[in-house]
Amino acid sequence: MISEKEDNISKFYNLIDATPKRQYWEHEYDIVDLSWQKRRDERGQILKSIFIVTCSLDCKAILWRIDKEAPEQIYDHGDALTCVSFHPVLENIFVTGSLDQSIRIWSMDQSDSCLDEV
Repeated sequence: MISEKEDNISKFYNLIDATPKRQYWEHEYDIVDLSWQKRRDERGQILKSIFIVTCSLDCKAILWRIDKEAPEQIYDHGDALTCVSFHPVLENIFVTGSLDQSIRIWSMDQSDSCLDEV
């Protein structure tokens, strides 16, 4: 389970004893949304997720590998983000929505610019 607090920290909890297993500290402002990557095998069966992406009012989407505390990648959006979601099929693609009324499509493989903007 992941919790988001107003202290700009996401905490990944062990559900058995309810203790934080990992904490993610990189955002400068409140985290407003997160999304789990859905990985699938060749038959379409869901595999264990290893990435989450968080978004914040600090204009950043941050990709985290759940077994590391340091961010995997930081994506700058330009305005405060309000939502983020991984693509349901293409596991390396996610989208962000922003207060500037734009939706950006990102690839985990490319952090310097978005793939597209609507």
